[in-house]
Amino acid sequence: GGSVLDGTKFIAAAAHYDADIDPWEILETYGSKIASAIPMGSVLTLPATGSESNKGAVISRKTTGDKRAFMSSHVQPQFAILDPVYTYTLPPRQVANGVVDAFVHTVEQYVTYPVDGKIQDRFAEGILLTLIEDGPKALQEPENYNVRANIMWAATQALNGLIGAGVPQDWATHMLGHELTAMHGLDHAQTLAIVLPALWNEKR
Repeated sequence: GGSVLDGTKFIAAAAHYDADIDPWEILETYGSKIASAIPMGSVLTLPATGSESNKGAVISRKTTGDKRAFMSSHVQPQFAILDPVYTYTLPPRQVANGVVDAFVHTVEQYVTYPVDGKIQDRFAEGILLTLIEDGPKALQEPENYNVRANIMWAATQALNGLIGAGVPQDWATHMLGHELTAMHGLDHAQTLAIVLPALWNEKR
């Protein structure tokens, strides 16, 4: 899942980091000082974060209660293996969490303000419709290959840079959600499901 992939990205970057500097600086500088990293690939078992195909990562530090993000092209996986069969045995809670996370990733690049980015909007709408249609089916039919494949592909497309190209993005829900996870131990997607409606209600 995303936590394992993101942790691997952090380790890949930290392994090439200056030995005299605390690797946590990677998070403090949002990855801007990463000059190289160990090449990595990914085998996706939990569709949700899109980490298998992007250059971002989110890392928690229990000792301080921090949950921070960084980005660097040096940690983007060289390849990603997406086999829906690997997701058949996921607990229902993790399946639901993954669908919610992918849904909110898409919304935060779609429900902002209009810039006539018709292609990006239609991509986003396709992802959202797929998650709405197949999310419940994944819980009802855990070994439905086509359903799992569509969810897996939707989650990957939601955060690989495609739908966000050239359009405004708003990651406030994720930033607030990270704080709730770090401070209260809630599942990441649970925080998103709480924060997004509240944020929209506030901004209505």
